[in-house]
Amino acid sequence: MKKGAIVAVALLVLAGIGLFVFQNQPSTVQQGVENPASISRTAPTTASGCPPATVIADAKGNPSDAKTDGNTVYVVDPVGFYGPHFDACGTLVGADAKTFVALDRYYGKDATSVWVIGNPTDEGSPPVARIAGADPATFTLISDPQYNDPEGFNTMYTKDKNHVYIYGQTIAGADAPTFVVVDPPQAYCQNDSSHGDPNLTCHFDARDKYHSYFRGAVVQTQ
Repeated sequence: MKKGAIVAVALLVLAGIGLFVFQNQPSTVQQGVENPASISRTAPTTASGCPPATVIADAKGNPSDAKTDGNTVYVVDPVGFYGPHFDACGTLVGADAKTFVALDRYYGKDATSVWVIGNPTDEGSPPVARIAGADPATFTLISDPQYNDPEGFNTMYTKDKNHVYIYGQTIAGADAPTFVVVDPPQAYCQNDSSHGDPNLTCHFDARDKYHSYFRGAVVQTQ
């Protein structure tokens, strides 16, 4: 065999050995890293399968109990409502993320609706997520500096131009323009025998020009 032919054969053998060794080397590529062209462009999800979202701050810059991914509004703690208002991700169904604002930790609104976004009571759960009939243009929290709330609002009572609400439920007959909270709520009506005085009959935590109220119930007519 000619010398040149021998060299060519030797080179082919060496090339074959090198290819075998390369193919059997342990991979140094990190598991899970894909070709960028093949990576899905859909929004990433959290471990629970829910889209990642940012907590919405209220007008004072404090965190509310709502969050958004820019397209959808979610409540931070759907379990805290103890009710079937939300799916597993806490989706606030029907809320408009583009116009949604948080009023405080517990209440928010968008262009068309007013929402309970957190649980403002330790006595069960808010009965609603969307406040039926509430007017977002005039809906307001009620100032109450002595109430146990860092925002300085009463978290039990809210109102708009037409109605007064307790935890999102309309108080029938309440007069919104004159409705105010009374703090401390241990203020007394007359004739409240339950407090050991036959001249006392009730205590109240709010009133309007027609009635006094305790936890949303009428306890005295003015």
